[in-house]
Amino acid sequence: MLRDARRALRDLNTTTPVLSRVFNTLNYVVNELAYNPPGKEEGYLFWLGWYIHDGNSVLSVEDAHGVAWRGLDVRYLVNWTALKYKSTVTAIDVYNEERLTQDVKLQYTFSRRYDFFLDVTNITDEAPRTDVSLNGLKFFRTNQGIGFTTGVRGRF
Repeated sequence: MLRDARRALRDLNTTTPVLSRVFNTLNYVVNELAYNPPGKEEGYLFWLGWYIHDGNSVLSVEDAHGVAWRGLDVRYLVNWTALKYKSTVTAIDVYNEERLTQDVKLQYTFSRRYDFFLDVTNITDEAPRTDVSLNGLKFFRTNQGIGFTTGVRGRF
């Protein structure tokens, strides 16, 4: 029995320093979070209570299926297309010019079932297609303008 205890204690001696470092680090993190500095500023535990309170008010929209998040979702999308070979016309190589398009998408969720959305596409009015040669001569250019889409989305 003592032989088994020696082996267990030897293994415990090798892992104890690692466990001590882990618990010392955990103790440091908890102390930092619980510290309330002197003066007007409050500590993290005070703000944790406010965060939980705000989370409850964000989740206060409910229907028959339970709690639903409400809020604003904003997305800014950028799409870059490199110079691409298209064809050869009378010994001149024609390329589609590189372009950078930018879109903005807004969505506000009222409840689990209803969203209001606004999509603005190509906000910089970039041409979706321009044919050019390598020396910069432009052959053909289309311009679709800026697009707006809005509506209310319902899920049933």
